[in-house]
Amino acid sequence: MPEYFHTRINCENAKGDFINFMNEIELTNQAKWDKDHSGKIKLGDYIGFIVTIKGEEEVLILKVEKELPIKDRESWWSEEAYNKNNSTCSTKHRVPIILTNVHDLPKKWSWCDIKKKVGLSKNCSTWMPRGTQRIKDKHLLPFGKNIFENGLDLIQQLY
Repeated sequence: MPEYFHTRINCENAKGDFINFMNEIELTNQAKWDKDHSGKIKLGDYIGFIVTIKGEEEVLILKVEKELPIKDRESWWSEEAYNKNNSTCSTKHRVPIILTNVHDLPKKWSWCDIKKKVGLSKNCSTWMPRGTQRIKDKHLLPFGKNIFENGLDLIQQLY
């Protein structure tokens, strides 16, 4: 059963890598990223990238399509910790993965809505995750009940 992770793209190291990543997604519907620091993300999982678009936080949702050997890391990727407040570890040990925007979940969703539905930070409207976080109660995601509980095709539910 797939897992759902999310991460905020906000530090300068990650922003540069993310811009290159999104340019590749726009061209080919897939691009390389790297796993979380502990390597828990696996084939078939979903990753939501929290970004600010026109003053609103949105989550861009992608699916892990493939895992690659560590030798396939991009040479231009940052090797510094992405979030100095959360980690001081290098990122060069992280396994590269191929993410795609071709999947059964919505391509984007409101961060405020996701946060509210899964019960994150009930008392702080500005809260954001530090690093990559797995959502334990993924069935509570506004788009997740069928896809994460019993594998039904979400597209049938949305249209």
